[in-house]
Amino acid sequence: MKILIVYEGKKPNWACMELINELKVRKITTIVLPVTKITAAINFEKSFFTSKLALDDIDGVLLRSIGLVLTDDQFMHRTSLFKHMEKSGIPVMNPIDGLRKARDKYISLYILSKHKIPVPQTIVTEDLATAYQAVAKLRTVVIKPLIGSRGFGLVKVEDPDVAFRIMKTILSFGQTLYIQEYIPKKNDRDIRAFVVGDSVIASMYRYAPANSWKTNVAQGAKTEPCKLSDELTELAVKVTKILNLWYSGVDIVEGENGPFVLEVNGAPDWRGLKETTGINPASFIIDYLMDKVKK
Repeated sequence: MKILIVYEGKKPNWACMELINELKVRKITTIVLPVTKITAAINFEKSFFTSKLALDDIDGVLLRSIGLVLTDDQFMHRTSLFKHMEKSGIPVMNPIDGLRKARDKYISLYILSKHKIPVPQTIVTEDLATAYQAVAKLRTVVIKPLIGSRGFGLVKVEDPDVAFRIMKTILSFGQTLYIQEYIPKKNDRDIRAFVVGDSVIASMYRYAPANSWKTNVAQGAKTEPCKLSDELTELAVKVTKILNLWYSGVDIVEGENGPFVLEVNGAPDWRGLKETTGINPASFIIDYLMDKVKK
């Protein structure tokens, strides 16, 4: 068996190394490549290859990233590349359609809302006047990057005029405004549930550090193990399936009127989760991909 791990950047990150090590323990042949080194061909003898080796004989792909800052050409090429692999019968984890939906906060929240999943009120616009009116109505909002992770670039704002200045600057860089109502967090915490297949394999509470409202581990949040209720377990698994993901990190906040799903990460890191719970998602991810390969 031969598995391809795809990453973006100068070298594999921590999560990639966890997957690589898990495959080594199982004595599974592993190829590790940046996405930029993979070539696709149509009506050639080989469909996928690099300058040094053919890739048509791979049995599965662990796709960790297609890149953060992409041109239109790069985005179309990379998403089409992995769709090409899928159409050729190679299981890709996470599937490219699901990964693309999860990466786009706008479309993922829309899809979840259409399935009656509780999500915050959200405005997506490039019109400053409309955005200002939305902030004035919602009062406390979080202005987010449309594509992002780890809590970087999130700004919590209560004053519409302060929000106006921030949003005007964002628009000046050709970016879109993604504005979400702020859901007060019970005990200054939220929940990260890690889903693989039909199960939540581990979950943890994330507590905002002093003088901060962000609960991302990368922002200094403190963590502790969390035993999810049946209701929240069902919710986390359901949203993962709705977005066509085989594994995910689901962020849930317990609001006064019930739980809300803030976002679903299709390429979650799990260093904090592993340290907190002692559970290593890498083994579960490999198990799930192996099941897909054998089908």
